[in-house]
Amino acid sequence: MRVAAICDLNVERLHAAGDTFGVERRFTDYRRMLGEVDLDAVYVIMPPQYSLQIVLDCLDAGKHVLVEKPPATSARNLELMAAAAERNRRVTAVGFQRRYSLVARQVRDLILERGPVTLCIGEFHKNKLGSGSPAPGTSLLLDHIDHVIHAVDFVRYMCGGEPVETHIFRDSFFEKWPNAYHALVRFSTGAVACLSANCTSLPRFLRFEVHGKGICAQMEMPKSRFSARLWANGVAQPRILAGEGAARAGDTDADATLELHRSFVAGIQTRGGTLSSFRECVGTMRLVEALEGI
Repeated sequence: MRVAAICDLNVERLHAAGDTFGVERRFTDYRRMLGEVDLDAVYVIMPPQYSLQIVLDCLDAGKHVLVEKPPATSARNLELMAAAAERNRRVTAVGFQRRYSLVARQVRDLILERGPVTLCIGEFHKNKLGSGSPAPGTSLLLDHIDHVIHAVDFVRYMCGGEPVETHIFRDSFFEKWPNAYHALVRFSTGAVACLSANCTSLPRFLRFEVHGKGICAQMEMPKSRFSARLWANGVAQPRILAGEGAARAGDTDADATLELHRSFVAGIQTRGGTLSSFRECVGTMRLVEALEGI
């Protein structure tokens, strides 16, 4: 696997990246790149308010596509992207790498072996006070720099299905723009989620708690590690599930970013799809819109 070409409107940044990674084919027009270079896949890495047409053009040109989170500015736009991928039979992925963690998949599988997930509690907290409002056309949930949407997506991944009922408190604390979301969500699977995102305080952390039939897991996702404590069968002491970084010596993929990319490449090779395809993530964008009151 190699980087065959790069494209950026900023010429200085384009050449800096090209020199750093040894990429000879450099473009400021992505349409020229699609027409002149034989590419298997394209990574469209930019804020979602600018990416829709580029993604559609790449898919219609027969390229597999990975985008960063958030994948679009609306569920409708992501539906268009998913439809284009299906029409062209292309593999897609969104950068919701938390789904790909070995620990996350182990927890979900162990709970589902006993029955459905009944409750998922998700929290993301970070201090954004004084950093300015989100970019025009976006919100805190759609900010490509912050990671509130990680919590939204992970809760939906654990619960499964689609949001069918929501009760939301959306607040603007100490700022003129919404910076705190607290929600109770019922999913079509019957699971309930308690979601809390407060960007007015320290420290920064991302953590989850998932419940099923006689089983419960707690997960924390700091940058340095990703592990879970699992209680089952009435045992007082939890079982510890170690993250990728602890399981494989020398592997620093604590938040499963590398596993996301491995899965994308494997999906292209086998046409087996990914855990975070455009179609799969439409439900996450519907939940985002519910939290925003759209």
